[in-house]
Amino acid sequence: MSFIIEKDKSSKVYNLENAEILPNQISSTFHGRDILSYYTAHISTSTPLEKLGKQINQNEIRRIELIPKFADNCIYGEVIHIDNFGNIITNVDIYSISKLGDYNKLTIEIKNKRINGLKRTFSDVSEDELLAYIGSLNYLEIAKNMGNASKSWKIKCGDSLRISLQITNLFL
Repeated sequence: MSFIIEKDKSSKVYNLENAEILPNQISSTFHGRDILSYYTAHISTSTPLEKLGKQINQNEIRRIELIPKFADNCIYGEVIHIDNFGNIITNVDIYSISKLGDYNKLTIEIKNKRINGLKRTFSDVSEDELLAYIGSLNYLEIAKNMGNASKSWKIKCGDSLRISLQITNLFL
């Protein structure tokens, strides 16, 4: 909703919650068919939105910071989603990361914990090891091989992270 609300302050947001218009049997996997299609059908026939649910005050909607910030040769981002497997999806995209340089020399810090470098696949790390990688939508993700990264590190949506280049001592 952050995209819409930021572009159109006059937009209205509704929580579609009128169960009376839904079928008696709702599948746990086909919400597009069993829930969304019913609401869409009513909206397309000009059913007033007030009959489908209640309006939500825009000020009550948590806004997600969509664009990471750059400062002091670091990227500052945040967790925007946690999927069903506990993988942590951030708002930091591959294009922002490429501005820092070598992917292998990156340090990702979140909740006083660190991950060094980006991996290509889960098999690049041992079982139960955390890794950072670029997900299918080109955003930085943090996961635990064969585990739940969000539970392991107690990460939730809105938590902040910092990405920087590892500094090596050239005088050793």
